[in-house]
Amino acid sequence: MLLLAGLLLVLPGYAAADEDEPREANLLVLQSVALIANRAPTEAVVEKLEDALAAPDKADTDLAKVEQALTLVEESAETGDAGDLEQARQLLVDSIEVRFATGYGPIPGPREVGEGVAPYATGAETGTTAVLDELVPARGISDRADVVLLILGGLAVVAGLVLARRWRPHATIRQLRRSSTRSSSTRSEES
Repeated sequence: MLLLAGLLLVLPGYAAADEDEPREANLLVLQSVALIANRAPTEAVVEKLEDALAAPDKADTDLAKVEQALTLVEESAETGDAGDLEQARQLLVDSIEVRFATGYGPIPGPREVGEGVAPYATGAETGTTAVLDELVPARGISDRADVVLLILGGLAVVAGLVLARRWRPHATIRQLRRSSTRSSSTRSEES
Protein backbone atom coordinates (compact mmCIF):
# COMPACT_ATOMS: atom_id res chain seq x y z
CA MET A 1 0.00 0.00 0.00
CA LEU A 2 2.84 2.40 0.89
CA LEU A 3 4.62 1.47 -2.33
CA LEU A 4 1.52 2.32 -4.35
CA ALA A 5 1.13 5.66 -2.56
CA GLY A 6 4.81 6.44 -3.17
CA LEU A 7 4.48 5.65 -6.87
CA LEU A 8 1.42 7.88 -7.18
CA LEU A 9 3.37 10.74 -5.64
CA VAL A 10 6.54 10.25 -7.71
CA LEU A 11 5.21 9.36 -11.19
CA PRO A 12 3.44 12.69 -11.88
CA GLY A 13 6.79 14.42 -11.41
CA TYR A 14 8.33 12.30 -14.15
CA ALA A 15 5.38 12.97 -16.45
CA ALA A 16 5.68 16.72 -15.87
CA ALA A 17 9.39 16.60 -16.72
CA ASP A 18 8.60 15.04 -20.12
CA GLU A 19 6.01 17.73 -20.85
CA ASP A 20 8.72 20.38 -20.57
CA GLU A 21 10.88 18.76 -23.23
CA PRO A 22 10.74 20.18 -26.73
CA ARG A 23 8.68 18.34 -29.31
CA GLU A 24 11.04 19.27 -32.15
CA ALA A 25 13.80 16.82 -33.00
CA ASN A 26 16.22 19.56 -33.99
CA LEU A 27 16.06 21.20 -30.54
CA LEU A 28 16.65 17.84 -28.86
CA VAL A 29 19.66 17.26 -31.11
CA LEU A 30 20.99 20.71 -30.22
CA GLN A 31 20.60 19.87 -26.52
CA SER A 32 22.49 16.62 -27.01
CA VAL A 33 25.34 18.56 -28.67
CA ALA A 34 25.47 20.78 -25.57
CA LEU A 35 25.53 17.70 -23.34
CA ILE A 36 28.47 16.25 -25.27
CA ALA A 37 30.34 19.57 -25.15
CA ASN A 38 29.87 19.78 -21.38
CA ARG A 39 30.95 16.17 -20.81
CA ALA A 40 27.62 15.00 -19.48
CA PRO A 41 27.15 11.28 -18.80
CA THR A 42 26.62 9.32 -21.99
CA GLU A 43 23.31 8.01 -20.64
CA ALA A 44 21.90 11.56 -20.74
CA VAL A 45 23.12 12.04 -24.32
CA VAL A 46 21.63 8.71 -25.38
CA GLU A 47 18.32 9.64 -23.78
CA LYS A 48 18.19 13.00 -25.64
CA LEU A 49 19.02 11.32 -28.95
CA GLU A 50 16.35 8.65 -28.43
CA ASP A 51 13.87 11.40 -27.62
CA ALA A 52 14.90 13.21 -30.83
CA LEU A 53 14.31 10.08 -32.90
CA ALA A 54 10.88 9.63 -31.28
CA ALA A 55 9.90 13.32 -31.46
CA PRO A 56 6.71 14.11 -33.36
CA ASP A 57 8.22 17.08 -35.27
CA LYS A 58 11.24 15.82 -37.24
CA ALA A 59 11.46 18.68 -39.70
CA ASP A 60 14.90 20.06 -40.61
CA THR A 61 16.65 17.07 -39.02
CA ASP A 62 18.69 14.40 -40.81
CA LEU A 63 17.60 11.34 -38.82
CA ALA A 64 20.15 9.04 -40.47
CA LYS A 65 22.99 11.14 -39.04
CA VAL A 66 21.26 11.22 -35.65
CA GLU A 67 21.08 7.40 -35.67
CA GLN A 68 24.78 7.19 -36.62
CA ALA A 69 25.60 9.57 -33.78
CA LEU A 70 23.52 7.51 -31.37
CA THR A 71 25.50 4.42 -32.35
CA LEU A 72 28.80 6.27 -31.80
CA VAL A 73 27.68 7.56 -28.38
CA GLU A 74 26.66 4.04 -27.31
CA GLU A 75 30.03 2.69 -28.51
CA SER A 76 31.77 5.45 -26.59
CA ALA A 77 29.90 4.43 -23.44
CA GLU A 78 31.14 0.87 -23.87
CA THR A 79 34.74 1.61 -24.85
CA GLY A 80 35.32 4.97 -23.16
CA ASP A 81 36.72 6.45 -26.39
CA ALA A 82 36.37 10.25 -26.48
CA GLY A 83 37.01 10.27 -30.22
CA ASP A 84 33.66 8.59 -30.81
CA LEU A 85 31.95 11.39 -28.89
CA GLU A 86 33.64 14.05 -31.02
CA GLN A 87 32.58 12.23 -34.20
CA ALA A 88 29.05 11.98 -32.82
CA ARG A 89 29.05 15.67 -32.00
CA GLN A 90 30.11 16.59 -35.53
CA LEU A 91 27.45 14.31 -37.01
CA LEU A 92 24.81 15.93 -34.81
CA VAL A 93 25.89 19.45 -35.78
CA ASP A 94 25.75 18.39 -39.44
CA SER A 95 22.31 16.77 -38.97
CA ILE A 96 20.58 20.09 -38.23
CA GLU A 97 20.84 23.67 -39.37
CA VAL A 98 21.60 25.38 -36.07
CA ARG A 99 19.97 28.66 -37.08
CA PHE A 100 16.76 26.82 -38.05
CA ALA A 101 16.80 24.86 -34.79
CA THR A 102 16.68 28.02 -32.74
CA GLY A 103 14.13 29.86 -34.86
CA TYR A 104 16.43 32.56 -36.17
CA GLY A 105 16.28 31.45 -39.78
CA PRO A 106 19.14 31.15 -42.25
CA ILE A 107 22.30 33.17 -41.86
CA PRO A 108 22.11 36.02 -44.39
CA GLY A 109 24.78 36.50 -47.01
CA PRO A 110 26.90 39.67 -47.10
CA ARG A 111 24.54 41.41 -49.56
CA GLU A 112 21.40 40.35 -47.65
CA VAL A 113 22.25 41.97 -44.33
CA GLY A 114 19.71 44.62 -43.42
CA GLU A 115 16.98 43.29 -45.68
CA GLY A 116 15.03 41.60 -42.88
CA VAL A 117 16.11 38.06 -43.73
CA ALA A 118 17.17 37.28 -40.17
CA PRO A 119 16.07 39.10 -37.04
CA TYR A 120 18.66 41.30 -35.42
CA ALA A 121 20.05 40.62 -31.97
CA THR A 122 18.34 42.71 -29.31
CA GLY A 123 18.44 42.59 -25.54
CA ALA A 124 19.03 39.20 -23.98
CA GLU A 125 18.10 37.31 -27.18
CA THR A 126 21.38 37.46 -29.03
CA GLY A 127 20.74 34.38 -31.13
CA THR A 128 23.98 32.75 -30.08
CA THR A 129 23.82 29.04 -30.75
CA ALA A 130 27.50 28.20 -30.62
CA VAL A 131 28.25 25.33 -28.29
CA LEU A 132 31.83 25.76 -27.13
CA ASP A 133 34.05 23.14 -25.59
CA GLU A 134 34.62 23.25 -21.87
CA LEU A 135 37.55 25.46 -20.91
CA VAL A 136 40.04 23.29 -19.05
CA PRO A 137 43.15 25.25 -18.02
CA ALA A 138 46.50 23.51 -18.30
CA ARG A 139 48.08 22.22 -15.12
CA GLY A 140 51.68 22.87 -14.22
CA ILE A 141 54.14 24.71 -16.42
CA SER A 142 52.67 24.58 -19.90
CA ASP A 143 54.33 27.40 -21.84
CA ARG A 144 56.96 30.15 -21.74
CA ALA A 145 54.68 32.60 -19.97
CA ASP A 146 54.39 30.19 -17.02
CA VAL A 147 58.20 29.91 -16.87
CA VAL A 148 58.58 33.71 -16.96
CA LEU A 149 56.05 34.17 -14.16
CA LEU A 150 57.74 31.49 -12.07
CA ILE A 151 61.16 33.15 -12.51
CA LEU A 152 59.75 36.61 -11.73
CA GLY A 153 58.09 35.25 -8.59
CA GLY A 154 61.35 33.65 -7.46
CA LEU A 155 63.26 36.88 -8.12
CA ALA A 156 60.70 38.85 -6.10
CA VAL A 157 61.16 36.50 -3.13
CA VAL A 158 64.96 36.71 -3.34
CA ALA A 159 64.84 40.52 -3.66
CA GLY A 160 62.57 40.71 -0.61
CA LEU A 161 64.97 38.59 1.45
CA VAL A 162 68.00 40.65 0.36
CA LEU A 163 66.28 43.94 1.18
CA ALA A 164 65.07 42.63 4.52
CA ARG A 165 68.60 41.60 5.45
CA ARG A 166 70.12 44.87 4.23
CA TRP A 167 67.66 47.21 5.95
CA ARG A 168 67.25 45.35 9.20
CA PRO A 169 68.02 47.27 12.36
CA HIS A 170 71.47 46.85 13.93
CA ALA A 171 70.10 45.91 17.31
CA THR A 172 67.64 43.05 17.72
CA ILE A 173 64.58 43.30 19.93
CA ARG A 174 66.23 41.06 22.50
CA GLN A 175 69.24 43.37 22.71
CA LEU A 176 66.98 46.41 23.04
CA ARG A 177 65.02 44.78 25.87
CA ARG A 178 68.18 43.86 27.72
CA SER A 179 69.54 47.38 27.44
CA SER A 180 66.23 48.87 28.58
CA THR A 181 66.07 46.56 31.61
CA ARG A 182 69.68 47.39 32.49
CA SER A 183 69.07 51.10 32.21
CA SER A 184 65.89 50.88 34.29
CA SER A 185 67.66 48.80 36.95
CA THR A 186 70.55 51.32 37.16
CA ARG A 187 68.06 54.16 37.49
CA SER A 188 66.23 52.42 40.29
CA GLU A 189 69.51 51.81 42.09
CA GLU A 190 70.46 55.48 41.77
CA SER A 191 67.21 56.62 43.29
